[in-house]
Amino acid sequence: MKRSIAEPVLGSPRLGGLCIVLLLLCVGAASDAQPPAGPAFSLSGSLVVAAITPHGIVVASDSRGTIRDAWSGRPIAFYDAVQKVFPIQNAVIAYTGSDTLGNRFLGPVIEAFRDSPHSRQPVPELLQALILFVDQNYPPMVAQSMRAETLIAAGYDQGKPYLCYRMGEFDGKFYCQSSGFIPALAPLQAQDLENASPEAAADLVRSTIATFPRSWLSFRHQPGVASKIGGPTRVRLLFPDGSRWYGAPPASHEWLFLSDWVAAYRAGKVHFTLYPGVTQKDVASLLERGATWSRNAGEF
Repeated sequence: MKRSIAEPVLGSPRLGGLCIVLLLLCVGAASDAQPPAGPAFSLSGSLVVAAITPHGIVVASDSRGTIRDAWSGRPIAFYDAVQKVFPIQNAVIAYTGSDTLGNRFLGPVIEAFRDSPHSRQPVPELLQALILFVDQNYPPMVAQSMRAETLIAAGYDQGKPYLCYRMGEFDGKFYCQSSGFIPALAPLQAQDLENASPEAAADLVRSTIATFPRSWLSFRHQPGVASKIGGPTRVRLLFPDGSRWYGAPPASHEWLFLSDWVAAYRAGKVHFTLYPGVTQKDVASLLERGATWSRNAGEF
């Protein structure tokens, strides 16, 4: 498969062994007055940081998801139980964007790809293989939603580090690189990572995620609401001969469809923090409408 190689934009010759990517999803409020044809709410909001150092690759994310009213765009609540980084053999795939593809959660789709022969591809071709897998095995609504996601793949191919990505909401092209910079929105100190061990680099990336102000996203700061990216930070370290979690791995969940997630919330397995002015009655009404849509949508 043909791939584009992104030219470093903010690269520095003395940091040629380091590549940092910071990818954010900024979701604006809906401006039209028509009810959505899809679910009553959306689940989204991600911060993923990936860094190639001379000694290994670090890929990390926060675990917060924001629930919005799909009609008004109003933020309703957030929860800190979203896995956004997924091991694929000795590589990883991560995403920023919506947590769902139509009625399906994105995580189980990536895991199904991981367990299929389609995933036995070199890192520079991993994202193309994922897109093809979804096109061939899921309904058109799911495939269309997957193409809107920002996807990241990282790992080694014949000892060479790769960081590949596809910014679906922008140009939809595939890019790979092994050095240089991509413009970052967070003040990562690249010089501190240049000679750092993978563990030290992971600690710095984790600190960056923990302190990154939510005001950089499209969510407005409101008194009483956490103003930082939230939830446990999950970090994966990758080396030429393998990969491992740095710290606790993400928790696994059993929900495949939106209705499964609503049922988990009602059973006390998912915990929300409400935004100011939102009541439990508001949440219950929104989730009931979403669960009804999900049951009617079936596998779409």
